[in-house]
Amino acid sequence: MAIYGILLPKVFDVYSYLPSFYKVVNDRRKQDSISEELDRFKEQMQNQK
Repeated sequence: MAIYGILLPKVFDVYSYLPSFYKVVNDRRKQDSISEELDRFKEQMQNQK
């Protein structure tokens, strides 16, 4: 039973970081998609010249 008293708080600490980690990954994915769109737009503008 002593092992559960040691490990259980650590497990809850890990789970408390998961939402913030997911948010960072999701924000990074959005930034990447926006930068890809901007790159495509720049290419289109250069091709029209």
